[in-house]
Amino acid sequence: MKTSMKDNVVVAVNLLAGFIMTAAPKIWAKPCGGMMTLENGNETHMRCFYSGQALVILGIILLVNALVMFLAKNKLQGGIVAIVISVLAALVTTDTGLGIGICAHANMACHVMTSWSRFAAGVAIITGIILIVFSIKDKK
Repeated sequence: MKTSMKDNVVVAVNLLAGFIMTAAPKIWAKPCGGMMTLENGNETHMRCFYSGQALVILGIILLVNALVMFLAKNKLQGGIVAIVISVLAALVTTDTGLGIGICAHANMACHVMTSWSRFAAGVAIITGIILIVFSIKDKK
């Protein structure tokens, strides 16, 4: 099974999605900078800060996965990993039991971070599906 140019283009888009997910919370779509005061008087970061940290880690995993896919001939496993990591990244910013969540106020900065992360997760899910389809087609 030979790696084709179309596979490498899809992997490059996946790499870009991983970069966006990693860089957005640190560079251009930072989470809220405010601190929350606890009842005992101590201060701690708001939960959007921790969502941003989780997104950076998941983005690094996507980046490494994409770099490994450039070297691999079969992209099936890489596509599956991209989908799973992207679903986790999309869930991180939700208020469900599966996510950390973000601030409730719509005018907070963390909502911009969430938009970028969900965009990157969507792109990575689509590229993961495309890579799986290409891998299955190549096997036949």
